[in-house]
Amino acid sequence: MSHGPRAFRSPPSRVSPRSRGRSARLRVACVSVGVALACGGEPSESPEAAVESVPAPPPPVSAPAPEPVPDVSGVYQVIGQTVDKQSGDTREIFGTVVVDQQDDEYSTSFELKTEYPVEGGSMIADVIGEGGGRIEGGRMVGTSRTQLVMAMVPGVDTAFAFMPRSIGPRIVSRTEGTLRRDGTLEFRVENEAATEGGQGYRPTRTILRATRVADLGSDADPTRPGGPAPTE
Repeated sequence: MSHGPRAFRSPPSRVSPRSRGRSARLRVACVSVGVALACGGEPSESPEAAVESVPAPPPPVSAPAPEPVPDVSGVYQVIGQTVDKQSGDTREIFGTVVVDQQDDEYSTSFELKTEYPVEGGSMIADVIGEGGGRIEGGRMVGTSRTQLVMAMVPGVDTAFAFMPRSIGPRIVSRTEGTLRRDGTLEFRVENEAATEGGQGYRPTRTILRATRVADLGSDADPTRPGGPAPTE
């Protein structure tokens, strides 16, 4: 018996479980990207890409180079003024200072002259001493110890032959020196009486301008054996 034409049916597709799994993962990934884009986000980077996008740390900052220590060794002629902090009286002072530098430390020896006030006038006095300290950049910071030696006759130099002399007060000082661009040194000295032997000395401040006139150890160095006497 004849039946009418049969409707055509496509054979059922055969999809393997592995293919179905890949399709499901693909759909999940697409949905995830779509949700991220819809929320204004960006697709997450892979760990490798994230590492590559981290900026490199800045190079380490090296410490600044230490400031060079200036060479201040030499023989200096100095001239300046001493001010009595109590009365405001001033007196001139001049002479020779020898500076011996070792690395960032220095020592000084000096022989200066001034008119030291005494009752009824003044006496010419030798200011003899030594000191030392450290060099910090362009500054010399230290201390010094000084002895005054005075002629017994007012107005007469202590170097005069057979002139009787007297020992004056002992002085301790705080010294700060500045190296100028022209090569000169300027010293600011705060003076006061020593604990022992300083009786009668009132606090003073001395400002000295020092000009280097010879190298240390040269023929003009008064501390060198056989060297010239300090210039007065």
